[in-house]
This record gives sequence, structure tokens and C-alpha cells, in this order.
Amino acid sequence: MNRIKHITSFLIVLVALFNVCRANSSDAVSLQSSQSTESILLLKSPWSVSENAAGLQFLELPRRIGRVSVFYNNSKGDYHLFQQGQENLQYGFYTNGYTHLKNWNFYGNFSYYSQVDKDIRWSDVMEPYNDNPYTLGDDIGGKYIKEYFDMNAKAAWHANERLNLGFEVNYQTGVGTRRKDPRPVNKATDFRFKPGIVYTINNFNIGLNFKIETAKEDIEVELVADSTYTFYHFKGLGVFSSSYERDLRTQEVTTLGGALQFGFNGSALQNMTEISFFQKETDIKRGVSVPLQVVLLEKFQTDVNSVFLFGESDQTVKRLRLHFNDKHIYGHEPVVEPKQVQENYQWSTAAKYVLYWHQENTVGVNYDYYRLLDKNHYNWGMALGGELYASETSYYFVPEKNEQQLKYYSVNAAVKKEMLTSFADLIFEINGKYQKGFDSYYKLVDEETLLELTNTDFVENDFDYYNSAMSEIGAKIGFGKKIKMYREWMQMYLNANYSKQFSQMANNPDRTYINLQFGINF
Repeated sequence: MNRIKHITSFLIVLVALFNVCRANSSDAVSLQSSQSTESILLLKSPWSVSENAAGLQFLELPRRIGRVSVFYNNSKGDYHLFQQGQENLQYGFYTNGYTHLKNWNFYGNFSYYSQVDKDIRWSDVMEPYNDNPYTLGDDIGGKYIKEYFDMNAKAAWHANERLNLGFEVNYQTGVGTRRKDPRPVNKATDFRFKPGIVYTINNFNIGLNFKIETAKEDIEVELVADSTYTFYHFKGLGVFSSSYERDLRTQEVTTLGGALQFGFNGSALQNMTEISFFQKETDIKRGVSVPLQVVLLEKFQTDVNSVFLFGESDQTVKRLRLHFNDKHIYGHEPVVEPKQVQENYQWSTAAKYVLYWHQENTVGVNYDYYRLLDKNHYNWGMALGGELYASETSYYFVPEKNEQQLKYYSVNAAVKKEMLTSFADLIFEINGKYQKGFDSYYKLVDEETLLELTNTDFVENDFDYYNSAMSEIGAKIGFGKKIKMYREWMQMYLNANYSKQFSQMANNPDRTYINLQFGINF
């Protein structure tokens, strides 16, 4: 029933979007978009990476750009991360579009997809790798089936020559289940709202936006057979507690934050620099009638992005992006004791201590160079990038602790070529990546009774993944064909991506990635 509702909603949104685009197209041939239209549009504006929806006014939007597609993604190989399945499968549909109406610019996307994680263990949460180490799991595992519904909408209003206002809304909901005892049943929702403003003085732009987010995930465990299973409540660096109780588990998230933007538009140089900050609280509890708090996880994150565009030309794009990320995460765990209240024993919090502590920094640079044929096609392009990552993590057993220091660097490159023929629009791409750890270490507690509460496989496997050398090579082929549909010129396209990842972990595991997409640009 939920799938039918999602598909019906998708069709309604798609029809509405198509009608809006069609109603505003006086010249369908000149407005027809291609496989490269959106990427060129975003490359030519430094505001495309901004969190401020009002920055949508700085994109050189035509009257409309639209896309609808179905996709298939598959990744398969040896375990690379401890809570990652042997194979991940996704398939679904996606649509997005840009529209310009008088003083308004709009953007929206809508997707529905099903995800299957095969042979997954130790993870009974929807997203195990999201900066939250407090996960629930069991050692039985099996096939995890998940469904997601995702929607995003942006609007920007050009009030006058100096003032732009905008807002962005994101909504995601998902369900997940595993059809093997023990059977977790997950329901997750996420809602974000970001209003923003940009003020222009001559060639300078100053922007401000806010971010509000609420999210929740409920996890229930069902059993068909009359059996007893052990459930593991993981914490930082493989630390866990175990239980036979099938308690309801809730994860409630509240995020508050904002960002400042500074921009400059010149004939030889354009720049947009953004500094954003948010605080995210994740409150995890167990139980229904008298919920027991597992942890209050606090995350403080600062991001700095600076994008430079060099020169002003319709034939070339020279773009440099510098970015910096800083995270601080603290796990406030309660020390609880039984307390008699009206002849019923309930749990009350006596104190809270920061037992999980994590800090990380990422510094990166990316450079793009494109030779353009027009706004919808490029001749060739290249992308170069690199990142430096460093983190420190501790989980405290007073006075002992588990600790880890992780450092690695990565470099990536891609070369792209687009060819226009009388028969089709062809795109070819070759890309690669290399990652290597250095000066990394981890230390686990010495006391045997404490060491028994640490899943050492968890720590060792994830540490080896990031600290060992890893290389990746891939290729992409795109095929686009101009067609006429309902008196409108459109482009039918097919994209195929293949990449393979090689790691120098023990046994030299590898993992392959296949992405297929078929759709229409209009």
C-alpha cells in the first residue's frame, strides 16, 4: 500500500512539473536540455554549492530544465566496513527540474527507491554510518530490505536589484525490515527547513540562512519462532552491551544551525565563500512505558567552502573549490540506578558523563576545467581533487579507555569527452582514486573484563579499511538521442557507470560498483 501511495504521488508531481515546463516553453528546440545541461549550469555558478536557497537566483536558468529517469545501482564485494553488507542493491525512479517564472527561480526533485543489503550483520538501524556509533545489532544478520521516499524543493524570489529571498524544504521517509529472526522493523522520517536571504551591494553579495531539522527512527524487533536472541547495543570503538530484551528503540534528532555567505562578481574573478555551523542532538531511548535513555549524542559541525571561477567566457569553465570540515561529537551516557516510585521500580538518571568523544578535520581542494560547445554540451573536461583527513576517537572506561587516531589522504582525477554526431550525443569518462593512511594507530583496554565488552573485529576491520592503501578505477558511457514527444523536442538517454575498488587489507579484498540510468531530459 505504501509503495502505491509513493508511486501515485510521484506521477502527480511528474505531470505537474511537465505541464509547468511545457506551458513556459515558447521554443522547445532551443530549450531542450541534454545530459550535460545541469552539470554545466552548476559549474558556471559558485553559488551552486551554497546552503542558501536564495543563491538559486545566481544560476543562469533558462525557462526550464527537467529530467525523469529510472535507475539501478549495485555494489558487491568482500566486507570493507564492519556493518556493511556483502552486496547492496538499489533501484527506483528520480525526477528533478528547474523553472524560471518572472522574478522566481524554482528547483525540485522527487525520488522513490528500494534498497536491499545482502548478508549484513551487526546493524539493525537504517543508516549505520552517519556519525552515530550508538547502533543496535545482532550477530544473525541476513537480507535487509529498505524503501525510501525523498523530496526536495527550493524557491528564490528576486525582490529587487539588491535583495533575494529563498527557502528550501527537504522531506524523507523510509521503512526497513529483515525477513529473518530476529526481524527489525524500522520507520524513519527526516524534515529540514532552510530559509535564506542574500543582499547585493555593487559586485558584492552577503547572505544568511538558517537550518532547522527534526528526524526520528523507531526500531521494533519481531520474532516468528519461539527463540531467544542476543541484541548488541554498540557504542564507540566497538564497545557494546548485550541484552535478550526486545525493547522498542527510538532515535530522535534535532538540528539547529545556519550559514553566512560572502560573494564577489567580477569580470575576471567570481567567488562565493560560505561558513556554516550546526548543532545536532540525537536522543536514543529504549522501552515504551518508562523509556531508558541510552545516550544523548551531541554533534557540532563547522564547514567552510570557497569557490572561485576564473575568467569570463562562454567557451571555458575554470573552477577551484577549497573546503574545510570540523566535527566534534560527544556521547553523554547516563549512570542509572533503580528508584522506587509508587511501588514501581523505574529508572531515573543520577548523572551523565561524556564516555564517547570524537574529533575530526577534513581539508580538500578540487579543480575543474571544461571546454564548452554551448550551454548544453562540452567538448572535453577534467577534474582533479585531493583531501587530507585526521581524527581522534576515545571511549572511556574510567580510568582506562579505547582510543584511535586515524589519518589518511586521497587524490582523485577524471577526464571527460562529449561527442555530438548526427545520430547521437555521446559522453565518455575515465576516473580514478587513490587513498592511503599514515601515522594511524589504535589502543584497546588492557583489563580482560573490559576487553570482553569490545568487539575487536569491529575496530580492527574499520581501522584497516581506512589505514590501508586503496585504489579505484572507473569508466562512464553516456548515450543521448533527440526525440520528439507530444510536439516537444526531448532527449532520451542511457548512462552506464562501472568502477572497481582494490584494497590492500588482509586477503586483498575488492568491490565493484555498477550504476545504470535510463531517462528523458526535457
